Amino acid sequence: MNAKEIKEKRKKLGITQKNLAELIGVSTQTINGYENGKEIPSTKHQILDTILNKNSIDILNEPVENYIKASPNEIEEIEEVIREREKISELDPSQANHQKEIIRLLKIQIDIIKNNQNNIDK
Repeated sequence: MNAKEIKEKRKKLGITQKNLAELIGVSTQTINGYENGKEIPSTKHQILDTILNKNSIDILNEPVENYIKASPNEIEEIEEVIREREKISELDPSQANHQKEIIRLLKIQIDIIKNNQNNIDK
């Protein structure tokens, strides 16, 4: 993925550089650098691909309504994916950092669901 693609896909998803930076665990300046053609470390490149191409985590493109209507079963399913990713991380240390980033994103998804459900209950 080149600098132009990163910027275009980020804008298409409707997220800011700050949002993207928070999701992959870097600074806003780093995202700015990626979009201006600076080299992307391989572990961050994989995470960018996952987020911007929605290969396996679709937390950015889902409407808030999906989180509000989420059932306890959906939270359980996400928690199961987290457990699977933790096992992969343990079995293959070369995948540990990548898996930890995905787990972090999945936990953000659960937090969004729970926060939105709590707001409705109030």
